[in-house]
Amino acid sequence: MNVLCVEFDRKTYTLFSLQSSLYRMIGVCVGKIRETDKLYICDLSIIDKNISNDEAEIMFLEYVSDESLRERLNIQTEPLRNVILSLAFGAMAVEKNVN
Repeated sequence: MNVLCVEFDRKTYTLFSLQSSLYRMIGVCVGKIRETDKLYICDLSIIDKNISNDEAEIMFLEYVSDESLRERLNIQTEPLRNVILSLAFGAMAVEKNVN
């Protein structure tokens, strides 16, 4: 089994984005995430015999970038989403009380 080690700065990436990326790699690899003071270290064991270490690393890095961006957008848009939800549910409550 091919094993790959990928390191990420803890100041730049979150454990959640790495876990989400590892989940998306199901079928390609299995892995574990270790923590040091400054790094997250992802140990990936490639289980798909048709995928090379380089291909798996590129795929994982793409997923990590995607999950990291999704997480940041989620944080940035949370206040607006909360306003929209409160307006929508508030309107439903007013409508229910009127009827």
